[in-house]
Amino acid sequence: MQAILRALASVLMQAAGEPLCSPSDEEFVTAIRNGDTAIVGAYLRSGRDLNREFKCGYTVSCPVHLACKTGKLAVVKMLLDARADVNFLDRNGGTALFVASQHGRDELVDLLIASGARVDAEVIKGCTSLYIAAQQGHQGVALRLIKAGAHLDVQMGTGMTPLYIASQNGHHNVVGLLIRAQANVDLQQSSGAAPLHIAAQCGHLTVVEQLIRANANVDLREGSWGTPLFVASQRGHREVVDALLRAGANPDVPMEGGVTPLFIAAQFAHQGVVSSLIASRADVNRAKCTGATPLYLVAQNGQTQLVNTFIKASADVNLQQSAGMTPLFVASQNGYHNVASILIRSQADMDIQQNLGATSLYIASQNGHQQVVDLLIGAQADLDLQVKNEMSPLHVASQNRLLSIVRALLKARADVNFNGMGGSRATAYALDDDDTQVLDLLMQAQVDISPMLILAASLSGYQKSVDMLIKFPVDVDVELERGVSSLFLASLNGHYPVVESLIKAQTNFNEQQTSGLTPLSAAEQNGHFKVAALLKTALRNQDWLDAESDGAEPDSVADIECIEATHELDHPTASGNSKLSCLLQNELTTSGFVQSRAAIQSAVADVLQAIVRKRLDNDDVHIVGSYSEGWGNNLKTLDGRTDVESDIDVMRLIASRLYHVKGMCKCDSLPEELVEYDNGHIFSPGYASTPAHAFRGSALKPAVDKVDACRLCCYPPIAPLEPHRLSKSNIPKSTLQSLQNELVSSPCHVVHAAPPGEGGKQLRVSTTFLERRLLRSLNTLQGQLFVTLKYLVKKVISNKHCFKVQGVKSYHVKTITFRMIEEIPAEQWKQENLVFLVRQALRILQDSLESGCRPGNTDHRIMDHFFLGDAGLYLKGTGPISSQAMKRILQEAAGAVGQVIDQLPKLLLDFKDTLRPVADSARFYFHPFAILPYFETNSEPKSNSKFQYHEIYDCVRDCLLLLCGEDCRVERMERLAELIEKLPDCASSTRETLRVLTFLKFGYREAAVEVLSGCEVITASRGLSWSSEKPASEATSAVVWQHLRTQNSAWKFCFQFEDCCPKLCLLPGALENCFPLQTSNSSQYFVNFDVLLRVLRLEFVAGHDTDAQDSFVAEILERDDSDVQELMVAALKCRSFAKSERIIKIIQETMGWVPHWLLKEMGLDFSSL
Repeated sequence: MQAILRALASVLMQAAGEPLCSPSDEEFVTAIRNGDTAIVGAYLRSGRDLNREFKCGYTVSCPVHLACKTGKLAVVKMLLDARADVNFLDRNGGTALFVASQHGRDELVDLLIASGARVDAEVIKGCTSLYIAAQQGHQGVALRLIKAGAHLDVQMGTGMTPLYIASQNGHHNVVGLLIRAQANVDLQQSSGAAPLHIAAQCGHLTVVEQLIRANANVDLREGSWGTPLFVASQRGHREVVDALLRAGANPDVPMEGGVTPLFIAAQFAHQGVVSSLIASRADVNRAKCTGATPLYLVAQNGQTQLVNTFIKASADVNLQQSAGMTPLFVASQNGYHNVASILIRSQADMDIQQNLGATSLYIASQNGHQQVVDLLIGAQADLDLQVKNEMSPLHVASQNRLLSIVRALLKARADVNFNGMGGSRATAYALDDDDTQVLDLLMQAQVDISPMLILAASLSGYQKSVDMLIKFPVDVDVELERGVSSLFLASLNGHYPVVESLIKAQTNFNEQQTSGLTPLSAAEQNGHFKVAALLKTALRNQDWLDAESDGAEPDSVADIECIEATHELDHPTASGNSKLSCLLQNELTTSGFVQSRAAIQSAVADVLQAIVRKRLDNDDVHIVGSYSEGWGNNLKTLDGRTDVESDIDVMRLIASRLYHVKGMCKCDSLPEELVEYDNGHIFSPGYASTPAHAFRGSALKPAVDKVDACRLCCYPPIAPLEPHRLSKSNIPKSTLQSLQNELVSSPCHVVHAAPPGEGGKQLRVSTTFLERRLLRSLNTLQGQLFVTLKYLVKKVISNKHCFKVQGVKSYHVKTITFRMIEEIPAEQWKQENLVFLVRQALRILQDSLESGCRPGNTDHRIMDHFFLGDAGLYLKGTGPISSQAMKRILQEAAGAVGQVIDQLPKLLLDFKDTLRPVADSARFYFHPFAILPYFETNSEPKSNSKFQYHEIYDCVRDCLLLLCGEDCRVERMERLAELIEKLPDCASSTRETLRVLTFLKFGYREAAVEVLSGCEVITASRGLSWSSEKPASEATSAVVWQHLRTQNSAWKFCFQFEDCCPKLCLLPGALENCFPLQTSNSSQYFVNFDVLLRVLRLEFVAGHDTDAQDSFVAEILERDDSDVQELMVAALKCRSFAKSERIIKIIQETMGWVPHWLLKEMGLDFSSL
């Protein structure tokens, strides 16, 4: 009723010109919006205060500001006539003139200026009316403000001026106005960028040309920006580059680090820009601070077109970067045979050795790049050049079991008897129990077989190698200095098959080593009763059995549940399947394969990603793959440690490259070029077809796969989110919603991979973030299904010692798992159904392989991509072969999967036996500085007090280099003290160790001992305690960060030193060989500061306390997480020969070899191997 009365009153006011009642504030605001001058007038006549803020819907606004925003000129005049303050500030600090300028109200700006508005009033520092008009591109407003005397060069807090923001947004009309008004064209913002920089970066050619005509400095270089030419080259704006070059820009002005415009253009594969810069005589041999030239870079990335471009421009093909690597070396390292071929034809020196002695042939042989090896051999590369550890290409190929490469080297007459590290020959590196083909090949090549070789094979338990050596033949009774024979080593370590082979070869059973131990007594002492029984039988047969040897215990009886399950293998009834399901599921759960621990694995990966991003100062780096997804990074246990056959995948988005898809792009600005999309790929020729760069791991650091990716402006349609799939999906709604959210929160991207036969022509759309989201949502049983399937594919179906199926990979397992989650109702996901679910998944795989052989399937597509409905999945790595050959491979693969289904119960029991239960501590391992995928850093320490967590790594690396050098000047000690003091308590073991080493280096032994005496209370955290019973929702990044920052967590490190071999010569005795410890990846060095601190306490504080020494060794032996460096230190401190042999065995099994210096130190001299 009140509203009706007020409306009636309004009508009467308009008719009579006199109010019956004054409008309310709400009506006044509505009238301003609508331009209703009558109601506004009535309100003004009431004389109420206008210089205040009124409620305006969900916000508040001043009357004049609101009228300016809505463009009501008459209302503004009325308000100003009613003495509204033209310079009144709203709660954000804005004036009416600012609002009018922001919205491009030319006439209002005239009125406000005439009414005394302050043209340079700032909302925040530097944000004036002219600035906002320039930002929005309102030319008329800007002109009026300039005429009114607005300050042209006022700077925001970031240093940006009106000219800068207009240049950034490409408003060339406003830019022209400001230039004619004499705005400073070279005024830089806080990062050092001037208007020309930002215009060049954004590709605004017209603006760039305007600024050049206004005499902007084309070579202005400041801060992180480089020159305008640099940023234009980085973004690939060729027309802008050409304009700058015509204006006389110097093409060789580098950024910090020595990166030139030509280098950055080559890095981002901007062919046109590279051509323009070369035409302007840019120095093609100008290197960055690491010594890498543009040619080196494009060779590293496999960009054949650019390699040709640089060679035609007379680039030096033999220039070495700081680690001594040439373009040919890095192309050989990454397997780019086309690039290697071009370089060889261009007279590249194939025998240049990098700093550690490796040649192109060595690195290609090490990494298994057959085509490159064949190229180099054909071009007469030196076959026998050694690296600094005295290994040749043949040695490293033998060590890595690369049969075809060994065969190629032998055919080319590589020296098969060449002595490598410690005098070892290729045969010593070829010893193995699974793959003896390389050893067989070497022996056929008439290699001189050392009789000591059988000792090494026996020590490691390599029965097949032992059998081959016996047939060669070699002397099975050869002994080391202490009387240690092959039979003794095999018996000591419980290698039953080796003992059996040696007995058949009529070895001496009764020999004793110097301590009096025989093979039999050694086996009994170490609990190897089965071996002992075998030796007794052999001795009894020859009447050599001692009476006192009687009473050996038999092997323990197998687990009853396993026997029951095994009994039903040939009769896989529902009851048998249920029992086996429960047995396997319980074992998987005990081994940590539960949702809660998968969640903490994902949280750990997120923290590693954060550390890497902070160190690189780059948020475009992503930790992806199994390490991040939570499941499948280790198929034996889920405890944070990466399986030796797995790796850590890292994806880095190339910041300046964005593809727009024809028919899908919805970007606001019209892109210059659209790409075609089909079958999960975009068409963009000219790139290498290898999606990842693989970096070999070691026993101390996981392997790493690095992928460079380019952004795609949008995701193609996502199949499981399409209406026809959603209606029947069994994926939980919360998970489907998280997938939908992922489309917005994660960057769609493409990687360098293509369908069969299309390599180098297409880029594959990656759904890695969607896959990660779905895998992270798996419950315990679904995760266990995925892990079981991955085991069957990797260890059984694809294993070269089992079914040898080509091309079936983990990605197929992932796809099948996703299908089952979508298609199988929730009620079927029960513990007792695990075997049934595994069998169903294998049948899907079998059907998929068979479908690839069907008539009409010409491309042999085996299954649909789960997320990209139009894309197919194929067998991977089968190479370009005929359709008939592919059909045969698919048929054989389908048959092999059928056999796996038939043998499934037995294979699942085999899998169960490989699982490793989680320790009682429920420890979850995370040592970020030992597994960093990138060693370099772009960040500088920002604090003058304690370092932040991500800064610890580089501080410790600097300290290590200072300690390894020979320089003992006081300045170096002061620098060490300064760095060490900034290390936080979460690195206390590392900090105190570095402090002790500093005192030892500079001769302050007493001070070192004093520090060591106070370190007894320091305990290193070996991991995060995480029970499987904890809710998965509690497994967050915050929990991991809290652990890292509040515990003594930073004590394991892996460093890369490409141009030096650091050595702590200040350490006593053989310890200098242990710290730092060179990994099998020759440029990487590992340091465990916890064990170093403890062994230093033994050396300098405990003195001759043998109990402390024995306790130290026993503790390392008892732990199942002792690393190789800890084991080596334990070996050096061990006083028991039996324990020493046990430690050597563990090192051999872990690393695949034992350092010669350690064997020699322990009196086990294998120098003649």
